[in-house]
Amino acid sequence: MVKELLFDKFQYFHARALCPIIGDVDTNKLIHLFFAKGKRWKRLRSTANPAFSISNLKRVMPIIDDSIKININLLKEAESSGKFVDLHEYFVELAFDIIVRIAMGQKESKQFKSEYCQMARDSVIQISNNIFDYLAFIFPWLGENILEHFVKATGKLRGDPILILMGSIYKAVKQRKEEKMNKVEREEEENEENLKNKKWVDFIDLFLESEAENNEVELKMSNGTYNKKEK
Repeated sequence: MVKELLFDKFQYFHARALCPIIGDVDTNKLIHLFFAKGKRWKRLRSTANPAFSISNLKRVMPIIDDSIKININLLKEAESSGKFVDLHEYFVELAFDIIVRIAMGQKESKQFKSEYCQMARDSVIQISNNIFDYLAFIFPWLGENILEHFVKATGKLRGDPILILMGSIYKAVKQRKEEKMNKVEREEEENEENLKNKKWVDFIDLFLESEAENNEVELKMSNGTYNKKEK
C-alpha cells in the first residue's frame, strides 16, 4: 500500500488539507511548492528540481561552511570568557542563519545580530498556530472570503513575521535580478569584499537560473490530478 500511495498513484495523493485562509491553491499566485497540487505542483517541482541537484547543492556549501566556522568561533569566545552556554541556542542560531543566507539573500553571517533570524523562528511557531488560522478552521467561509484579505492587508501593521519575511524575499529577488542585468557595470565597481560574496551562490541564484523565459502562467481550477506523462 505504501508503494502504491507514494509511487504508483502519487499523482492522486500528493495534495493535503490546508487552512482555508490560504485560499484557492489553483488560482492564488502566492501558492508555493508545498501547498500546490495537481499540474501546478508538477510544474513547480519540475522547475525546482535542478536547484536541488547534487552539483548545485555543492555550490551552496561555501555559505554553510562559513556560517559553521563563525558559529564555532562564537563558541570559542564563550569558552574563553569562562561562561556557561546553551548549545541549543547556538545551534538554532546557526540553522536559521544558514536559512536566511541561502534563501533570503543575506550577504554575510549575522548570528545573534540578525532580526530576520528571529522572524524566521517566530514564523515557524506561528504557522497554523494563530487566532486567524483558528477562526478559519472553525468558519471556513470566513477564512476564505474575509480573513485571507484582512491578514494580507494588515500584515505589516501587525508585525506579521511571515509577511515581513516574504516582503524581504521579494526585495532580495528583485535586487538580484537587477544585479544580473547590470552585471558589467557592477563588476567595475566591486571591491574585494563584494568579489568574495560574488563567488558564493545561494538558492535565489539557483532558482533564477531555472526561471522560465515566459513566466505568464495561466492559473485555473483543476481536479487535483495530473497525468504522469503530461508536461
